[in-house]
Formats: sequence, C-alpha cells, structure tokens
Amino acid sequence: MASEADETIQFFLLRKKKSSKTRNLVHFVSIRGKDYVFKCPTKENSDIFLTNEVIASHILSAINAPTVQYQKATAKGIITKTKGNISPNFLKNGEESITLSQLDRITKMEDLYKDKHALERTFFALHPFDVLLKKHTLDEKVVILNDETEKISTLPILKHGVVSKKKNEISSYVDKIKQRNNISFIGRYIYKIEELANLTGYQIEGNIEDELIKMAVADIITGQPDRHDDNISVILNNKKKTIRLAPIYDNEFAFYTTNYEMLDDVIILSQKHYEMLADKNTEVGKYYQNIKDYLASGQLNKQIDSLKQEFQRPEGFWTRIEIIYKTGIEFIDSKIENVKTKDNGCKYKIL
Repeated sequence: MASEADETIQFFLLRKKKSSKTRNLVHFVSIRGKDYVFKCPTKENSDIFLTNEVIASHILSAINAPTVQYQKATAKGIITKTKGNISPNFLKNGEESITLSQLDRITKMEDLYKDKHALERTFFALHPFDVLLKKHTLDEKVVILNDETEKISTLPILKHGVVSKKKNEISSYVDKIKQRNNISFIGRYIYKIEELANLTGYQIEGNIEDELIKMAVADIITGQPDRHDDNISVILNNKKKTIRLAPIYDNEFAFYTTNYEMLDDVIILSQKHYEMLADKNTEVGKYYQNIKDYLASGQLNKQIDSLKQEFQRPEGFWTRIEIIYKTGIEFIDSKIENVKTKDNGCKYKIL
C-alpha cells in the first residue's frame, strides 16, 4: 500500500487537510475508492515518532492485537515531498468516533457539568496547591468534594455554593463511579461506554472489557505510555445503532518506556484482569499466551531482522524493542504471580 500511496496522495493533500495535532498534521484522503488517514510531522524530528508507530504496527499485527495498521508514505507536492505514515480509516459510512474525553462531556450528569467552573472554584478554595500542581481530574475532584461536603457546609464562603446545594446529586454521581472501582481502572471506561449506550439506546458490540485489556497489554509490551482519553475511542454506527471500541491508534510513543506504574496516561489493569490473563481458557488469556509464544519461538527476533531492512534506525533502537517486549512480559507475569499468591477468591469480579 505504501508505494501506491506515495503516487496518489499528492493531489488530495492540497485540498483535503482536515485537522491538526500538536505534533502532526492529519489529512483524510481517498485512494482508489478507499479512505485513508495520512499523518505528517510539523515539528523537527517528529517523523521519528511516526516511524515508531509504523514499526509498532507491524509487531502488533503479528500478535493479533486489535490495532490500526500503519505504513510508511510519502506525499508528493508540486515542489516538495512530505514523509509520514498512512493507515486505513477505520470509520465506515454512517459511523462517527467519540474519544473517551468527549464521552466525559456527554455522559456526565448534565447539571454537574453545567456547574463545572463552580466545582473547580470550590476545590481551589480548599486545595489551592493541588490545583496548581494539576494533580486531579474533574471526576477525582468531585469524589474528593463529596467526602468534604459537611466541612464545606460550615464554611461561610462555601456553604451557599454548588457543592452544598447539590450534595445529594454529587453523592449519587460518586456512588456510580465507585461501583466501578477506582476511576483510573478499566471499569471507568466501561462505565462511560455503558452510559453512552443508555443515553443513545445503541447496543454495545463485542466485549469492551476484553478489547481494553488487549489494548493495555499491547501498550505494555511496546512501551507505549501515551494512552490518554483522547487516544481511546468508541465508534457509533448510526445505521445499525451500535457502539464498538475503536482499534488501537496513535502509537507514536512506542518503545519509549517500561515504567508504567509512574505514569498517568496508561490503561490500568486490576487484579481481575491479571487473573484473566493467566487463564488460558479466556480470550485475553489466549491472546497473552500468543504474545509470550511469539517471543519464545524467536519470531520477534526474525521480525526485527526483517524490519531492519526497511527502516534505517540505530542498532540500539532494535535492541530496545526486544528489551521492552521482554520487560513488558516480565511486568505482566510479576503482576499475575502477585494475584496467584493472594488467597482472596477474586475470580473475575473486580473491574
């Protein structure tokens, strides 16, 4: 597809620029009747990140991760050439994508969202340093304020504010969040998607929980620490009235880190999910075993040797891929071992 794209994209790039990101420009183009997304860098050296995304795509495709498939591409202009990567547009006719950060705005209690700024001001009055450090999301702030409503009701400057007036609404909202465990876990995403399904009347396709686990594991074994709420989407099919999770996309920071526990922008797996990964009778257990077999059989090394012929990168980069892949498996295995040593009868209950 890359050579075909090299010859064809130039016409559309002049007319089809749709959106931009901080690091890259994004173009939606059509090639021989098929829709693609072309990304090209806007900052110096950011083409390296796009190349990493392509390389990660090859590895993730080989282990059957639910990923968008990226290829190298060069867009030819009248004078210049622009290098980047290209991927099939995963949206079909009658479909739209919504990121999880957008879901926040859709699924939050309407009255609470209208009072967002009042909630922020109340939190700032009580926790000015936390706000300056940007330690908490609005969801987390609402949870904290819910625990402090009695204190707030006694402070003259705050007792007539939103938190005091809407104590019951806030408490109800917090209860819904806590039913799904910690708001940083997969349960938080499942809750959001279920709320969207309830609002729209659409049916959820597939097993969202399994797909999120697969996404988290893929990020771990490729060292991708940038899975924030704008890098996870659901797809609404307005003809079929269905919702499904979008494939894995935006892997520009692949092969970046192995220290996931120190980062915020990752999908956090719970005890339940590590137990599922250890069970070869589950869909995600089979998926994880395939990932381990891919390394143990030497197929990863063979693929790296093949990729070296196509991508000119320092030798240390290729060594790092193998190290991150191995370290990711060791990280997951250590979590699984911790679950096995705890006699708590989890067996797939906690999200």
